[in-house]
This record gives sequence, structure tokens and C-alpha cells, in this order.
Amino acid sequence: MNWALTIKKLSPDTVKVYLSDLKLAHKIRSVVPNFEDDFFIKAMLKGAKNISLYANISKKSKFVMSLPLLKIIGHEIALSSWTNDSKIVFWSACCVAFFGSFRLGEILPRSDNNIENLTWSRIKFTNMNSVVLNIRFPKVIRNTSGDFVDLFKIENSSFCPYSALKSLAKIRQPEIKQDRPVFQFANSRILTPKLFTSTMVSLLDRHIGNSAKNFSGHSFRAAIPSALASSPSLASDSDIMLWGRWSSESYKAYVRLKHNARKEIFNKIVSLFNLE
Repeated sequence: MNWALTIKKLSPDTVKVYLSDLKLAHKIRSVVPNFEDDFFIKAMLKGAKNISLYANISKKSKFVMSLPLLKIIGHEIALSSWTNDSKIVFWSACCVAFFGSFRLGEILPRSDNNIENLTWSRIKFTNMNSVVLNIRFPKVIRNTSGDFVDLFKIENSSFCPYSALKSLAKIRQPEIKQDRPVFQFANSRILTPKLFTSTMVSLLDRHIGNSAKNFSGHSFRAAIPSALASSPSLASDSDIMLWGRWSSESYKAYVRLKHNARKEIFNKIVSLFNLE
């Protein structure tokens, strides 16, 4: 606990999530967890949370990714001297992260040899113009299968996450059969969160200067929820929580959202950005 809070500098909320995951791991192994009601653990978390209230006063917030900025990134990619393969890999990661409200660590591994790699065996294209991504290691692990996230086709749009993944799959047939990582370049280099962020900042820097440094991979995580929150007539709080897969006591009833329900929310997102 002390290591997580003081050495790794994890937030109290993140530590609570990890404790919840440990609890699940214990139960899977039929071991009764002995830390649920530990006085010292509760006291340390409460103290760390109180301290974080003051720390956040001077902490600079990261900016949220928006559709106009995503357009700029797409424009810069199109004009770049990258290979066509590299363009498709990076742009598909952008579209998936944006419309799926993903944490980058859920779709991009921290290193080349990481078990958290999103591989092609966990990507399923349906006959309903949608694709399902199985995220084995989401931040909040609710079951051993991980999360299943639906993304849908946006007709006649260059921002479509479904079409982007389809294009990537088309040039990755051998890798798909070998169950290779999804976001991997032709030279076998893996697109990691660090590489993704540095590349994104570089592309945006040409248009917004130093402000580009205020964007991170997490800027994509908040993109859709932020846009929906700005248009309350389009979506409710529960819609936002559902689409972003936020972990909250108030919204636990929605974690098993069905395909049609997510499709309805996705249509609202497409309408919000006038992509139809």
C-alpha cells in the first residue's frame, strides 16, 4: 500500500481499483481476502485522498481531444511522408481510441513483449457493420473475460473506427492468422502509448504550438463523454457512463450493456458530430 501511494505515486482511487482486482483474484482462487476491512488500509487511503485534494489545486489538467483536433491529426497523417502502412496503423488507433473512449493502455501495450497486447484474436467483425473488441485487462476487471466493447460503422466518414480497423485487417492477413498485435507496424515495431502520445503531440504542435503538450493519450478517453456532456439533450448521464465504461457504484447495473443499446448511443455520437 505504501509502495503504491508513495513510490509509484498512484492515486487513492487507482489503488482502490487494484485492491478490488486483488479481491477478485482471491475469490477466483477460493481464497478469502483478509484486507477488505483492514483499519490501516482504510486509514492510509483516506489520508492519501485528503492530501490529493490539495495536490490537485496546482495540478495542470490535460486537455480533451475534440473532433476538430482529430481532423487536424488526420490531415497531418495524410500529408506526412510515412508509409501507407504506418498511416493506417496510427490512424486506426486514433479512431478506435476516440470513439471507443479507451484508455490507451487497454488497446496499446507498454512494451513489445507485453501480455496486454490487443491481438487479432480479440477483434471480431460482425455481420451488422460493427466490430467487437475484447479488452482482457481493463482498468477495472469485473470478470475473467475482460470487457467487450462494440464499435460501429459510420457511413461515408474517414473517421469511422470500424472502417479503419477493416482497412488494417485487410493488409494484415498473415498477422491475423498468427494472432499478432493489432497496432503493429510493418517493421514489427509495436505502437505503444508513449509512441502514440509523442507522435500525436508532434502532429498537433504544428498547429497549436506548445499547447499540444497538454494533450496525452488520456485526452482520447474523455473525448466522447465530454462532447456528450456538452449536449445534455442528446444523452443522459447514464449514456455517458455506459459508453465510457466508467466504474461507479451508481452505474454498475449497466456494465452488461447489450449490442442494440450501445448502437443507439453510438448513433447519438454520430449525430452530435454531424458525420451522417
